[in-house]
Formats: sequence, C-alpha cells, structure tokens
Amino acid sequence: MAARLNRRHQDDVRKKIQSNRILEELTKHVDGKREMTSTQVRAAEILLNKSIPNLQSTEVTATVEYAEPRELSDAILANIATGGSAGASDQALGSVEPSSVH
Repeated sequence: MAARLNRRHQDDVRKKIQSNRILEELTKHVDGKREMTSTQVRAAEILLNKSIPNLQSTEVTATVEYAEPRELSDAILANIATGGSAGASDQALGSVEPSSVH
C-alpha cells in the first residue's frame, strides 16, 4: 500500500467522526430517544469543546459617514486615491498638497 501524503488527514477525519457520534447521541437525548445522566451530558459537552470550536457572538458597532465625492476637498480625494484613510479630514491632513494622480 502506498504511503499517505498527509498523515494528519487521518487524525482529522477521526476527530470529526468522534464529534459527529457525540452530537448524534446528544440529539437522541434531546429528542427523548436516549437517556443520559447529567455527568454524561457534561462529559459530552467537554469533549465537544475540545474538538469543535465554540462559536461566540460578537457585536460590532460602527459609524459610517457618507459624502458625495464632489463635496470632498482635493486633499481628501488625493489621500483616498493614494491609499490613505477614507475618513481623513482636512484638519488631519493639514496643509498637505495633493500628489499627482496618474
């Protein structure tokens, strides 16, 4: 038999299969098809946390300001064109002369 190119692949597949089995048993418990003690449920939770990343919600708050391009100064437009911050103000740019844009 030929050697496997990726030896980690086999381990990854085993982990996924074991996680899938734990999820199936927990689903049966939730559906009332399998009895589990609180210790078994907790052990399943711990094993799943080790093998499947725990998804957490994250709240992102941001303020988006929109301005028509014709309302922006030449300095701000030049800054945007050269890869600067789109939210830069005239005060932040000071008296910077716009670079030539090709």
